[in-house]
Amino acid sequence: MKVIRRKQETIKTIATTESTEMIESQQLPRIPANAKLPTSRLVTLFFWICLGAWLLAANALTDRLLFGQQIVWYTGVFFIFFYLGYSGLLAIFRAIGYHPKPEPLEVGSWGHSIALPVYTPLPADFRALVRQRSLHARKIQLSFQMIKFVLLLILAILFEFSLAFNLYVAIFVAVLFCLVNMTLTWSYVDLFKFKIVAKEYNRPFFEI
Repeated sequence: MKVIRRKQETIKTIATTESTEMIESQQLPRIPANAKLPTSRLVTLFFWICLGAWLLAANALTDRLLFGQQIVWYTGVFFIFFYLGYSGLLAIFRAIGYHPKPEPLEVGSWGHSIALPVYTPLPADFRALVRQRSLHARKIQLSFQMIKFVLLLILAILFEFSLAFNLYVAIFVAVLFCLVNMTLTWSYVDLFKFKIVAKEYNRPFFEI
C-alpha cells in the first residue's frame, strides 16, 4: 500500500509540474523568427546610413572636445557619444513605427563578422507587450542597461590606455569588449531566470 501511495504521489507531482510548465509556456508569447517578419529594406538602409553618419559625427565631436587634451580619453568619450546617438536613433525609429527584428544580420565570416539591425514594421501588440511589463521589471532592465554601459565604458577607456603601452593587451581588451557586449545581457537573464516576453536585435525584454 505504501508503495502504491508513493507512486500515486509521484504521478501527481509530475502531472502538476507538467501542467504548470504548460500554463507558463502558454502565457509567454512566442518570439517570431526573422523569416516570418516582413523586411523594410529602405528603412534598414536609411538606419545604416544614419548610424554611419553619426559614427563620423561622434568622431568629429570627440576630436573637437579633446583637441589638445590627452588622447588616452579618446575611446571613452567617443563611446559615450556613439552610444547615446545609437540609442537615440533606435528610439526615433520606434517612434515612426519601425524596430529591429529579433535577430541581427551577420555580415562577414566567423571571427570577422558584424551584427547589423534589420528593420520591420513595429506591430501594435509588440508595443503594448513591452509597455505592459511590470514597473519592477522595467526598472531592473533599465538599471542593468546602465551597469552594462558603465562596464563597457571602462573597457573602452582601458583599451585606449592599453594601446599606449602594449598592442597585444589592447587587442585582448577589444575582444573582451565584444564578448561582454554580446553575452552579458543573456547571461544576466539566464542567471535570474527572467521570462523573455519579446526580443529585438538580440536584446531581450523580460518580465519578472
